[in-house]
Amino acid sequence: MSKAAISHTFKKLITPSRCRECDSYVYFHGYECAECGLGCHKKCLETLAIKCGHKRLPRKMTTFGVDLAQHLTETNTTVPHLVEKCVTEIDGRGTKIKGIYRVSGVKSRVEKLCQAFENGAHLVDLSDQHPNVIANVMKLYLRQLPEPLLTFRLYPEFIRIAKECGSGTGAEGTSRAGEELRDLVGRLPRHHLACLSVLMHHLHRVATQAQLNNMPPSNLGIVFGPHVAKDFGGLGVTQFPGRHSAPNTSH
Repeated sequence: MSKAAISHTFKKLITPSRCRECDSYVYFHGYECAECGLGCHKKCLETLAIKCGHKRLPRKMTTFGVDLAQHLTETNTTVPHLVEKCVTEIDGRGTKIKGIYRVSGVKSRVEKLCQAFENGAHLVDLSDQHPNVIANVMKLYLRQLPEPLLTFRLYPEFIRIAKECGSGTGAEGTSRAGEELRDLVGRLPRHHLACLSVLMHHLHRVATQAQLNNMPPSNLGIVFGPHVAKDFGGLGVTQFPGRHSAPNTSH
């Protein structure tokens, strides 16, 4: 490592960042200083010229790890370009692929596509990208939101309703849980609600092809639960308790 690199207290990168040495996207093979937050590729540690200032550096990301409301305000959009483009592309040619959203894409291609979205999300062309790569990028984006789509504040209520729905209380109990769920969803911030709506309608379309893709609602719930619902400690749900499907809230 360079002398400047030795001044940092590096740990494995857990949040996408821009390498302060080469200014490109870094995630899978990167390190982050525990004190100043500087992100760097492993290969760039040999030439890094920035010493640790022992205070947090400003973030350089425009999409990944950026607050949803802030990102949408800055881009003057109602749903992130990344989400819209990924959903549209997978709807078009990915819903019948076995294990879509469960099978990993090639890491180098995922990282390259993430960088493309950072450089200009509205200009990204996904037509040559494999659906598994696209799916991985969208999951990564959702996982890195500072505030998950279901929000920290409402997380306990979503879990409570899911448990009640799965407790076997009969049709009346399920109907009541459905009403509570609709009311709760309506309390989400408008940016979160708009993005969640696009995502849930898309996942419904994916689930309708479960005989081909092996991704019924239960599997999709396992995959997306940790990305959209977390508590303040960062612990995400792996599947809402007790049921393999949620009450119908589409009315």
